[in-house]
Amino acid sequence: MTAVVAVLEVAGAVSLHSSVEETRLARRFGELYGVRVWPETRRVYFEADDVTARLARRMKLGDALMLTAAESCRPRASRFVTWNPADFRGRTALNVVTPQQFLRG
Repeated sequence: MTAVVAVLEVAGAVSLHSSVEETRLARRFGELYGVRVWPETRRVYFEADDVTARLARRMKLGDALMLTAAESCRPRASRFVTWNPADFRGRTALNVVTPQQFLRG
């Protein structure tokens, strides 16, 4: 499962170097990569206080949104998978792991 915020970040990065059609592939991200995108409704709801509290602790906006989305899945979700674990460790009760660590179990 991945958050729609992650898909939007990918779409934003891709949009700088890709055609409009390639950027639109983000809409089919889950289908193309075999993951479930959360929330399924494509609507994201965040408590502004949760996000701004993270920003006040010097988190980047994308990281703050991503972590807020992940924590809203607790207690069903116990791990947060990221390529940049150092950006999140000590900032969440979730177990922060890399994709490799996640795949190893």
